[in-house]
Amino acid sequence: MHKYYSALALLLFVMFQSSCKKDKEALTCRLSTWEVSGQTYYYTYNSQGFVERMSVSNSSSYIVYTQSGNLLTSQAYDSTGTAIGTPAVRQVNADGYYSMIPGSSDTTYLTYNAAGQLLTYVRRNDTIISQSTFTYENGDMVKAISLKSDSSISSIATYDHYTDRVNNTNLNVSIDLLEPRYGKPNRHLLKSSTTSNSSGNIDFNTFYYEFDENGNPVSLQLIRQPGNDISNLKFTYGCE
Repeated sequence: MHKYYSALALLLFVMFQSSCKKDKEALTCRLSTWEVSGQTYYYTYNSQGFVERMSVSNSSSYIVYTQSGNLLTSQAYDSTGTAIGTPAVRQVNADGYYSMIPGSSDTTYLTYNAAGQLLTYVRRNDTIISQSTFTYENGDMVKAISLKSDSSISSIATYDHYTDRVNNTNLNVSIDLLEPRYGKPNRHLLKSSTTSNSSGNIDFNTFYYEFDENGNPVSLQLIRQPGNDISNLKFTYGCE
């Protein structure tokens, strides 16, 4: 799984009622766009609430996601609608979340807890290459432990959340923004994270948000330490 920033795929190791104002415990709004470093990602959704098309502002190509049974196919197309390259096929579970992701040299297997949140992430071929386990409290991810192939600890991450800010969207900054099929997002918005690795290095990440009238985050500033690296993201939503 990629690291956080490029696609905000994994952090440290980056949605359905009738109104965004109704049930603050329900997922009501879905990301329409998110922007970082002047580049904008656009989404449209299928009737099940999963992304069916994704495009990027600096490219005329786009990706279409099609599910048939437990197989999800993603295919890139150019501006004329001509397919580009070979489609990627992944397996999903009954909830539509990734269960198996084939790679060029290994395969990733994912499991989820009863709430539909990511529980384990294992890369393996003939043997296990790496594995991660995730722990939750009150619907929020509080710890992630990553192990090496010999089962020794590679890194440990702990997470804190804004418990007064319920996440009513499909925004999932802990796992993935580009393809939200890595399980149900945290119940509350992520506030900070701390990661220590086997080399003794410690990284800190702090998250600051601005909100719209529905309480949905429309901007996020991520500050990473050490280094004082700052990322600014913007979000728009479609609400039902």
